[in-house]
Amino acid sequence: MNNDKTAMEQEMESLKKENDALKETVRIYQNHLEKVIEHQVVENYRSVVRKNRETDNTVSLVTSQPL
Repeated sequence: MNNDKTAMEQEMESLKKENDALKETVRIYQNHLEKVIEHQVVENYRSVVRKNRETDNTVSLVTSQPL
């Protein structure tokens, strides 16, 4: 009986270590994913700003020409 308990405790400790390692892996991937999403949002914002500036410049050129 005592031998079974020891084996069970060892298995529990092994599973706990594996669980901790998986938690750390999830934390790392989550951090990476957040950075990727943030980068994508920034790039999207830059693209929108660039398009708006191009539109503003086009409108400025058209309105500044004499009729």
